[in-house]
Amino acid sequence: SDEVEQVAQRIKKGISLQRVSAIGCSISIGYDTKTEESTDILRVLRNAETNMYSAKTLERSEVEKRELEAIIDALHTSNKREMLHSKRVSQMAKRLGKALKLSEADIKKLELAGRFHDIGKVVLDPSLLDKGHEFNPKEQKERDQHPIIGYRILNYFDDTLELAEIVLAHHENWDGSGYPKGLKGEAIPLLARILSIAGAYEQMMHPSTNNEAKSLEEAVLELERELGVLYDPIIGAAFIELLRSA
Repeated sequence: SDEVEQVAQRIKKGISLQRVSAIGCSISIGYDTKTEESTDILRVLRNAETNMYSAKTLERSEVEKRELEAIIDALHTSNKREMLHSKRVSQMAKRLGKALKLSEADIKKLELAGRFHDIGKVVLDPSLLDKGHEFNPKEQKERDQHPIIGYRILNYFDDTLELAEIVLAHHENWDGSGYPKGLKGEAIPLLARILSIAGAYEQMMHPSTNNEAKSLEEAVLELERELGVLYDPIIGAAFIELLRSA
C-alpha cells in the first residue's frame, strides 16, 4: 500500500504539470492491494475502482475551482481590458440589482455573472478582443459565439450552473434582435436584462480600439434612445435614475 501510494502521488504530480490550453490537468486515482492469497483479485480490482470514484467525488470541487479560475485567468492575462470590463460590469450590475430591490441571492448571482459573462471569449483570437464594433462578417460570427461558449463552460461546473442561462442571454435585445436565440421581452431572463444594460454602459464609458469614451450625459441619452428596443424599459429607466443620482 505504501509503495502504490508513492506511485499514485508521482502520477498525480506529473499530470498536474501538464496543460491543455488554459486548463491544468488532473487525475483521480484509486487503488487496493491483495495481501492474502485467498482474496479474489476481481474483488481487489472492484475495491480499487470504488476508491477511485470516491477520490474523484472528494476532489471534484477543488479541481473545478482551479479549472474555472484558470480559464478566467487565461482570458484576463491575454487582455487587461477584458479584466477591467468584467470587474466594472460586475460592480454596476450589483448596484442596479440593489436599486431594483432584488433578493440577496439574485444580487450575488448578478455579481458573479458580471465577472464571468464574457468567459466564452477565451477561445477568441486576442486581436478581436479589443476591436470595438468594426468586424467583418467572419469575425462577427466568431465573436457572436462567445455567449454559447460561456454557457457551455459555466454549465460544466457545479458552482456556476445557475449563471449559465444568464450569460447565454446577456446579448439578447428587448425587441428580439439580439443573439444567440433572438429572445424577446420578458422571455429574456431578468438578470440577463440587467447584465445587458450594465455591460453596454460600461463599454460606452471606457474606450476600446475603435470606440471613444462617452460622457455620462451622452451615455444616458443613448440608453434612453434604446429603451424598449435594446433594453428592458423599466430596468433601463431605473438604471438611468441610478446614474443621474450618483
